[in-house]
Amino acid sequence: MKCSYCGKNNRQGALVCKRCGIALPPSPPPAEARRDADGEADPKPLRARRHASIGLIAVLAAAAAIAALIFVLASNGGVTLPGRNSYSVCSNAVFHNGETVVPEDSAILSAETSVDGRRAAIHTEDNSLFTAYRGETSLVARSVSCYALSSDGKAVAFLDLNSLLWLCDCTGRELTPICICNDYVDTAFAISPDGKTLLFNKQGDPKLYLYSRSRIKAIGDGLVPVSVSDGGSRIYAYSPSENALYYLTKKGKATFLRSNIGSDIFLNRKHNEIVFSTIAGDNIVITMVCADGGEPAEIRNAAAAVSPVIPVSGIVMRDQFAAFSISTCPFRSFDKKLFAGDGLVRYIPGKGSVVISASICTAAAATDDYGTVFCLEDGGLSRMIVRNKGASSVIADDCVSFRISANGSAVWYTDGAGALHYRKGGKDAVIAGDVSDYVVSSSGREAVFIAGDLLCSNRGGNPKQTLLYGKAASDLFSDANGFYVFNEVEGWTKLPESTGKKDISGRE
Repeated sequence: MKCSYCGKNNRQGALVCKRCGIALPPSPPPAEARRDADGEADPKPLRARRHASIGLIAVLAAAAAIAALIFVLASNGGVTLPGRNSYSVCSNAVFHNGETVVPEDSAILSAETSVDGRRAAIHTEDNSLFTAYRGETSLVARSVSCYALSSDGKAVAFLDLNSLLWLCDCTGRELTPICICNDYVDTAFAISPDGKTLLFNKQGDPKLYLYSRSRIKAIGDGLVPVSVSDGGSRIYAYSPSENALYYLTKKGKATFLRSNIGSDIFLNRKHNEIVFSTIAGDNIVITMVCADGGEPAEIRNAAAAVSPVIPVSGIVMRDQFAAFSISTCPFRSFDKKLFAGDGLVRYIPGKGSVVISASICTAAAATDDYGTVFCLEDGGLSRMIVRNKGASSVIADDCVSFRISANGSAVWYTDGAGALHYRKGGKDAVIAGDVSDYVVSSSGREAVFIAGDLLCSNRGGNPKQTLLYGKAASDLFSDANGFYVFNEVEGWTKLPESTGKKDISGRE
């Protein structure tokens, strides 16, 4: 299965791209027939997964590029998970406190973390679903086709191979899933942040259903789920026939928001605010924020969609849906946050948007306090001081990719020739050439990189303090607990300490 964003070829049935982490359209659940009480096969066939909603969604190329950027930052060390009891997800591995979490012997197909990073849901290739908490894994269910972890990590919802919808409380000592619907359910379902409310469609049924307080009721018609807040008080749904976004109450009152909706949607932590883009005409995209179902406020009217800039120590929860790329961001509110796209803007309620930079940025990362933002533009890598109305300075005129520390004082970047640089305090040092991949610690003090066929690390930006590791590596990852490397023989392992040091820069 080829990722439409980065072009990576993934195994059939993968839920997320191995390279960039973007959600892939899930394959239909295996046609495993239900059996009745007498053990006979249920003659009722599984209906094909709804495909009209996917085909009718307008795909914005610019929005996809920016969304891919956010996920790339999240998956390669540009965004790190803070805290001691936090999980990191990379490709087919889950890390906790410096150890690789592998339930049983089956390979990991995909994983999701809660917004605070304390709990993870793990889906394995044998269709088993596990949760991980404080370094221990617990089995949720076998024969699982797809799942969604609530953003607070307290519950996980999933479909079994017969397309029945289940909900499991992850906080109890014993995990006992309950089946909340005996009808076949589509794969595009939404779970509330506290995990107690679900939004879903039944296969072959145009109605939108809300599960809350152990009750199911229809609240809309011709709509598919986007998000639901705690208790179902605020609901966002999509109309495939209109290519439009709607706001609903749990009583079923629907308010039209906008049509011509793009495929990339961002939610705040409580799922009561949403950021989305619409196509308004030739080369015109309007990106808007909607809070509590009110009239959407314009963030930017430009030639490209914009996406929230995630702070360096923030995390992004990847929500898996069939038709959308939906992200739960670590924000209580989108107020005064930075957005990148066709330029860099800051949205302030009541005041509209303030342009920080009019230049198109292909990458952006903010410090934790949003006081400083780094932008990769055509003119190179720039540092912008937000509180000084976007005062900027170019710190690297030849930059292809970059990573920064949480406070923005240290910058690692690669240039067009493949050389890795370390910049701090106005001083720029070339660490190594021919660098194909690199990751950086959350403090920015150390980087691990692949230079040619060598696996190396450097601390403090001194080329002569470069360490060489004897083990091979084809992929890298970092989190708050250290560095990890991947090779075909050992899989993912934590990088061991090295005793050798060598100046690989070619200088004496």
